[in-house]
Amino acid sequence: KDWNMPRMLKFENATVGERNQQLAVLPGVTYVDLFDYLTDAQGQLNANYTTDGLYLNPQAYQVIAEQL
Repeated sequence: KDWNMPRMLKFENATVGERNQQLAVLPGVTYVDLFDYLTDAQGQLNANYTTDGLYLNPQAYQVIAEQL
């Protein structure tokens, strides 16, 4: 689904993933990869977990809580 997000807010998931991996190796950081839990088959934020394509809904936060 195209959420009509402003171009400046559209980051490729791969780019975000790369940045997260860089942060994951910092001392004192515990990295929890939630990508597979929150995305659909196309690697996009699962529409069930958002109302606008950007912000997570309570269902998404429940998924996150279950992984932590």
